[in-house]
Amino acid sequence: MLVASEPVSGVRAARPGMAVTAKKLAPEPKAAEIVKAPRAATETLALAHSLWQGDALAYLKALPNEPTFDLVITSPPYNIGKEYETRKKLSAYLQAQRLIIEEIVPRLKAGGSLCWQVGSFVQANEVFPLDIEFAPIFR
Repeated sequence: MLVASEPVSGVRAARPGMAVTAKKLAPEPKAAEIVKAPRAATETLALAHSLWQGDALAYLKALPNEPTFDLVITSPPYNIGKEYETRKKLSAYLQAQRLIIEEIVPRLKAGGSLCWQVGSFVQANEVFPLDIEFAPIFR
């Protein structure tokens, strides 16, 4: 997940579940670094750029519940059984993602954007395009 208070070019999360934050600060922000749980999530707000290595939902819940971000870009796990994810029923997967979305939306600034990049879920030879499954959550 990329969470940014301003557009960040050339920054990419190293693996799913890792959050990247960027915030314009004055006067001189601290250097970028990887911040690992259990350090405080709010420490990332004092950095120009950071990678949060830990649970994205826990990270978001630890941040102030106020408009902070202009842009959030994320590519959550597709729930297809990769080694870094536990495959769930589609309804359980969507509910888990809903919890994260509900933590992101209140932290978007007025006019902010949320880009949620997902693929498809396949079950019993039936393909479910995830963007269609997520549409009701974003309304």
